[in-house]
Amino acid sequence: FPACLNSGVDGDRPERQGCGPIDTPEPEPVECDGGLLITELMPKPGSGADYEWFEVMNASADTVSLDGVLITRSDNDDHRVVDSGVELAPGEYAVIARSSATDIAFDYSTEGDIQLPDSGDNTLLCLTCDGEPSMDCVEYANDGFPSVSTGVSLQLDLDGSDPDDNDLGDWWCQADAEMSNGDYGTP
Repeated sequence: FPACLNSGVDGDRPERQGCGPIDTPEPEPVECDGGLLITELMPKPGSGADYEWFEVMNASADTVSLDGVLITRSDNDDHRVVDSGVELAPGEYAVIARSSATDIAFDYSTEGDIQLPDSGDNTLLCLTCDGEPSMDCVEYANDGFPSVSTGVSLQLDLDGSDPDDNDLGDWWCQADAEMSNGDYGTP
């Protein structure tokens, strides 16, 4: 890495020559479509952290886009899904992965901006649209939820496909379908 040199005009530091952090502004909520529901989570993949993912379903009667959706964890680590080009017809699913460097099928990657902790206080995952109250949140380490196990996703029973029902652990179970990488889930 190049060293920061005081070699600019009058000894000032030159502009952006690899020196110091780049200030990244907080994403501003934008208008986006509602109706998304969190239906499956892989917070502790057996194949490594790059294989974290979660699945959303369009629970509305209209086609919706992921563009503009804010994915928020309980520690306020935000990432806005922008320019994804992903549109979902009613009842369709999309997989949002932590990394594109995996061999699982995904529709959008946060490239590491969102992590899914497997325990503790950061296990609240929310989808928010245009600064409005969250369209869906799941606190997957809450009482009543199945335990988070290595390499096994948590799946929502489709009879609980409602933003209120999926807050309750009774509507969730551990996956039993084996994936190509040896983990269990249905992304």
